[in-house]
Amino acid sequence: MPAPIGDYLWVGLTDHNVQSVTTLKAAAIPVALAGLLIFVRVADRPARRPWSTTGTLLALTGYALPVLAGPTAFTRAALLLLTAIGASASRPAQRHRPAPERT
Repeated sequence: MPAPIGDYLWVGLTDHNVQSVTTLKAAAIPVALAGLLIFVRVADRPARRPWSTTGTLLALTGYALPVLAGPTAFTRAALLLLTAIGASASRPAQRHRPAPERT
């Protein structure tokens, strides 16, 4: 299975290889799962909107770091960790509406 184009670009822009990029991505999986489990605990509570906003801002910050600071190992790790945390919490903040009553 070919690697995503972002991985090829990253390898081409830095002195890293595909194995190091894959290792960083694998390290972000537990962080994403932990963030998702925490978000599930607050998903149906009034605090959902602030969590969603914070998650969206974290994900955007993760993508902004390599753009603003350049492609380095630190910005790649920060990109993966911030987007892993942010993506798990940036679900739409919708109001909970009870199901209609059946007659």
